[in-house]
Amino acid sequence: METLAIIFSLLLFLCLILALVSIFTPKVAPFKEKARGKGFLFWLGAGIVCSFVVAATAPELPQEQEGESATATEATSQNLVTDDGMEARIAAAGRAIAIDPDEKEDEADTAKQRAEYEQNTEWLRGEVSSLLAELDGFRNTQIFRECIYGCGADNPANEWNLRRKALQEQMTPQFNAAIELKAAPGELWQLGMAYGRGNDADIKWFRNSIEEALTQ
Repeated sequence: METLAIIFSLLLFLCLILALVSIFTPKVAPFKEKARGKGFLFWLGAGIVCSFVVAATAPELPQEQEGESATATEATSQNLVTDDGMEARIAAAGRAIAIDPDEKEDEADTAKQRAEYEQNTEWLRGEVSSLLAELDGFRNTQIFRECIYGCGADNPANEWNLRRKALQEQMTPQFNAAIELKAAPGELWQLGMAYGRGNDADIKWFRNSIEEALTQ
């Protein structure tokens, strides 16, 4: 059928050429009486017949092949979807692997420093509260008002000041705690001096500063 369609297609092409040529050359008409009109109509009619034959003998796509083509297209689409999902999983795995180990170390160091800060601040808050309470216990005594931090062991402020000074010496820049509380041991000394001298303005200022630091 395909060969026959090809042959009639060629004949159709030839008839159309002869029909055009017969207009100018009557000799190509298959009649005894050579006339342009008759030759053109003859070859035109032959071309029409050939066109019908070509249309009737043209090969058609079998239904089975169409079904197979559709199935292949669907399978290809499914493969593309599957491949996209696989690429997404591979990309996610790559991101997980690509995490910089230094970032994990930085996060661990930050968590460690935060825990150390909270622990040191809580400990320092307890020490400052204890020293403030002890100061309140002897600040109105006669020996304290006369000697403040002097007069040896007879003055309770003497031993208190030694412990306060030891705590203050620990408040280095490297000590990880609330800054306001780190300043409190020094302010306790100033507060004791203000009580010993009866300076109400200094007493109010330093006491407020220390009490605010204790809330940190």
